[in-house]
Amino acid sequence: FTHHEEDIVSLAIHPNGTTIATGQMAAKGKAKLIDLYIWNINNLPDETNVLANERTNTPKGVTNLKGALLRAIRIVQFSPDGKRLLANGQDDYNSVAVYNTSNLNNITLIGTVKVDGARVLDACWKNNNEFVTVGPKHIKFFKVSGRNITQSKGVYGKVKVEPLVSAAFAFNKLFTGTDKGNLITWEGSNAASVKTICKNGPLYTLYYYAKDKILFSGGYDGIIIAYDNAKLNE
Repeated sequence: FTHHEEDIVSLAIHPNGTTIATGQMAAKGKAKLIDLYIWNINNLPDETNVLANERTNTPKGVTNLKGALLRAIRIVQFSPDGKRLLANGQDDYNSVAVYNTSNLNNITLIGTVKVDGARVLDACWKNNNEFVTVGPKHIKFFKVSGRNITQSKGVYGKVKVEPLVSAAFAFNKLFTGTDKGNLITWEGSNAASVKTICKNGPLYTLYYYAKDKILFSGGYDGIIIAYDNAKLNE
């Protein structure tokens, strides 16, 4: 797929396995028109390159969702059923846009919501209607109802507040990775427990493989660890 004109900085794969969402940095003079393409790997053109003056003509079978977000599309994530897509921009409030992708031939914007003045570093869906964003100074829980998007803050309670860099839902709970290498387990919107995973830097990524019910973590130490539910509760 060669229709982006700047660096691609985000990518998500639809549950159908063939539909892709890709977001880019702002091209010069286009900070308010960031390309967010939805395309299918089965409909790629034969050409291996696209001239700059041809990129303005969106090819058949490709949708460009530009216009809702500013400066860059840093994160894209399809909901578990593929009927919604969240995308995170880089405006002053690091806003999130949510799209209705139930009909991939007619994608519509549900709404946008301001998140936080500090950057959003990760986002993940809890289910088809709820998602979470995390960053250096926030954790927020969102719910989509019709065209309304509501939000609430996470509560740390007795768990020490740390900048968050990764998030994943697994085993009916939320897990977040911190820049100190810790893994925080959440019960609802409340932090419940914390354990050290990476001893010398951030816990950069968390990924839940639902088929085998395994949560993977990856940190600054370069080590990937796989957890089942029993291992996490040790």
